[in-house]
Order: sequence, then C-alpha cells, then structure tokens
Amino acid sequence: MPWVAVAIELYDASYSDIPVNVSAFGNGIAYNALVNLFERTGKQRAMTANHDIPRLAAGERGTVNIPMVQHPFLGKLEVGFFDPTGARHIAWHTVNCASGRLRTTDPMHWECPGSCKVHPVRPVRS
Repeated sequence: MPWVAVAIELYDASYSDIPVNVSAFGNGIAYNALVNLFERTGKQRAMTANHDIPRLAAGERGTVNIPMVQHPFLGKLEVGFFDPTGARHIAWHTVNCASGRLRTTDPMHWECPGSCKVHPVRPVRS
C-alpha cells in the first residue's frame, strides 16, 4: 500500500490557483486520490477545493490546482485515497497563510480504517 503526501508548491500573488504536489511512495496504487482544502470558520469547516487524481502508483506524482486563499486563512489540507481493497486512507496537515502564502504548519496526520497496518494512524470510527 502506498503512502500519499501533499506539498504546496511555490507560488506568488500573480497566480490564480495554488499548485499542490501529490506524491505516492512505498508500494502499490492509490485510487481516486482526492485533495481537499477546508477553511476553519469557527467550529465549521467549509470545503473550498476538491480535486482528484484517478490513479497514482508508488513513485508517481501529480499536481492539482486549488483556488487561491487570502490572509487570514486557517484550515486543513487533506489527501484521501482508496487502496485496492476499497478502504479509504486520509492524510492531512493544518495550514495557514499568515506569512503571505499558504503553508503547512504541522507534521502529516493519518486517519485510516482499523485494519491499516501501514500508516501511523488513529483508527477512524465506524
């Protein structure tokens, strides 16, 4: 099973979208890798982007473009994918643009089904 990671590529104010690199590591294929950017607004999270890569094999990478965000922005950038058995795995970072551009602010977190033996996770409640 692959590890899938997201990284925000360099961009400036002339861009209309923010480029996000999606990479797969390890072994196997990630199916329907879906990148979402959620904005934290009080206790709610509003989805501001939704982009997918249908198939991403280990060693491959792709780029998705998400709509530009403005300061102040606080949210969560996540990538979720399905493994060959149909189980969904989610990796995410907290993000903000306090410094002018969107940046991750913590290490990657994983949420996977209880049967996952690959990612360092806390199990997803069914």
